[in-house]
Amino acid sequence: MEYYGWNKPIYFAGVTNNSRSFGHAICAEHLGGDVTNFNNWKFFQYDDLDIKPDDWQMPRGTDEENTKVNIKKITRIERCGGKIWGDPVACFEIDKNRNVISVSCPS
Repeated sequence: MEYYGWNKPIYFAGVTNNSRSFGHAICAEHLGGDVTNFNNWKFFQYDDLDIKPDDWQMPRGTDEENTKVNIKKITRIERCGGKIWGDPVACFEIDKNRNVISVSCPS
């Protein structure tokens, strides 16, 4: 396991759903084990230390599109609030019923 910020395995997670016009960046901590198992991740941001599927920061999918959660190892940050570059670590989709599936990461 690699360690990054705060001596913890912390990653960037982009959460998107175009049918909701939703895009958000949150943090993801790998708790150990298989990175493709959603239960091995803890998602957090500022004042919410336990973001779950269907929270406003990680909404469930819609009839038209699943919500995508793409986790990346940060390789470069343009500036605070700017573009973030990273290598894919794990990717998930959340359907309209809050079911989470592991999917292949986009290249």
